[in-house]
Amino acid sequence: MLITSFLLFSTNLTKAGNEKNDSTRYSITATYNQGITLFENILMSYFVNDFAKNVEIGIVRNRYQSDVWEKEFKNLDIGASLWFSTFGRKDILGEGIVLKTFANFHIFQLGKLNTKYHLTFGPAYVTKIYDQKQNYYNSSLSTRLNAYSSIGLNLSYLATDRLSFTGNFTLHHISNGSFKKPNIGITQLNLGIGAKYDLNPKPLQPPVYYGKTPFKARGLMGTFGLGANQASLYHHQKYLSGSVSLTHLWYINKTKTYGLGIDFIHLGGAPFTALFIDDEEINKENTFSNNLYIGLNGTIESHLGSTSPYLTIGYKVYNKIPFSNSVYGRIGFRQKIYKNLSAHFSINVKIFSSEFMEFGLAYRFIYKEL
Repeated sequence: MLITSFLLFSTNLTKAGNEKNDSTRYSITATYNQGITLFENILMSYFVNDFAKNVEIGIVRNRYQSDVWEKEFKNLDIGASLWFSTFGRKDILGEGIVLKTFANFHIFQLGKLNTKYHLTFGPAYVTKIYDQKQNYYNSSLSTRLNAYSSIGLNLSYLATDRLSFTGNFTLHHISNGSFKKPNIGITQLNLGIGAKYDLNPKPLQPPVYYGKTPFKARGLMGTFGLGANQASLYHHQKYLSGSVSLTHLWYINKTKTYGLGIDFIHLGGAPFTALFIDDEEINKENTFSNNLYIGLNGTIESHLGSTSPYLTIGYKVYNKIPFSNSVYGRIGFRQKIYKNLSAHFSINVKIFSSEFMEFGLAYRFIYKEL
């Protein structure tokens, strides 16, 4: 998990640039956030007796030189940070530490006010987990190491040539992908304030952002992934899960792709997801077809150098075993490893909770350039 989370940051930040007119700029950020913790199971909300509070310290890189991949974006930031958080009930839910990798995408700028949205991934460690004897109220998480993701809106106001004041609104989610139950997950809605200190107050060259290179094409992508999940708190066996997908791609430019596709998703132990006890008769129905659902999806993908974060929303059109929700999602990223071949990591989710995490491969090719 740690290696996977570092792909976005390490592969794209290691080459800071040694050119004479290098445009690389670094900043240090610090923020304080406060918000509410949400749960899919409303009963967990009764245990929360305080606001979620967290602090974050990070480093940000910005480049705009003509021969770097960031030239395709206007004022893009990428970086890494440490996030320390409470969850609203220290004795039951504990606290969390996250090592984040993130990208901040430009929306608009009005004078000294800058607005961006961010996507974030990383590994999360929590101090309190479910324990049948000592902490049976905590049905949110049952593993100390989990996956973290967030999406949010960032505001910054340039006060001096080095210092900016910042604000943010962020949706956070921590989960183990149902690798072990219980796994309601922890979801937070936070508002925050902070500051950003620029280590390079005067640009080495004027910050001219080159914009997106015109590029339109059509392509196809096939993906394959595997993971594991525990179907129910009362059914302790781990099941193999995974997916096979085929997606048609529309390349809008060098940085963004839209797609429509079909998913064949195998959710191991699906008949047990709503059960509270082991049942031999139900166990006989735990066949491949009963664990399979087919979905149609739409996806959006951003290309950040060799790394491509993506978000997919789908609707289940076939399943033999009833599911609690027909809408599903997938959030993750792909890392190019050779030409058209990429490794990928994703979290398969339904509202406020995860079904499983998967690691796999993706192969794409462009069949037509416009």
